[in-house]
Amino acid sequence: MARSKSSIAIADLAARIGTDRALVVLDVRREAAFASAERVIATAAWRDHGRVAEWAHQLPAGAEIVVYCVHGHQVSQSAAARLQALGFAARYLDGGIEGFAAAGGATVLKATLQEAGHAAGPWVTREAPKIDRIACPWLIRRFVDSSAEFLFVAADGVAADTGHPELAPQAAGLLAVSLGLSVLYPDDREMLEKGMLVYDSLLAWCRHARAEAHGWPPAPNPVAGR
Repeated sequence: MARSKSSIAIADLAARIGTDRALVVLDVRREAAFASAERVIATAAWRDHGRVAEWAHQLPAGAEIVVYCVHGHQVSQSAAARLQALGFAARYLDGGIEGFAAAGGATVLKATLQEAGHAAGPWVTREAPKIDRIACPWLIRRFVDSSAEFLFVAADGVAADTGHPELAPQAAGLLAVSLGLSVLYPDDREMLEKGMLVYDSLLAWCRHARAEAHGWPPAPNPVAGR
């Protein structure tokens, strides 16, 4: 059966979460269903499906939007249709959050987002970021709030680092890369944007290339053409 052009497959959404090609994801479950749920799809924000006209203007212009409900039926389909009528490139998630979670898609606990102050304002971290001060903003922007803003302040204004990169074997390489980035990009915000690519690459390796060994010819690109 052909898939509706107004829907997106679970696998297609899952492949883009955690990347710089992520979509704007909106949870449009009925308020009672959302309130009783423990988890949301990563980066999702809740919106009332019956009040699309009231919040649609807050969406970024030109963005690709995915809305989801419990099973991908009437609630999310109607929200997608209303957004389309307003000129947005919107689709509903085929199978809803239930199907997405069952397929192993990335979800997060609502309580975690609330404790972290999800979408409550800018995030604060230490100036001159290195390993974890790049990794944490990357994690937040890719899996919590794709529009997150980060402020870099003096070291005495934030909690101290562990200072023990030897605790993980990968840390030595990440430290070398972050030190090099600091030399190339003395502006913390520019350095963070460049550093995001490092962790994007590591996620892509974890998802698609862990079984590939160094050799020739290289394996086919698993995400080419997406």
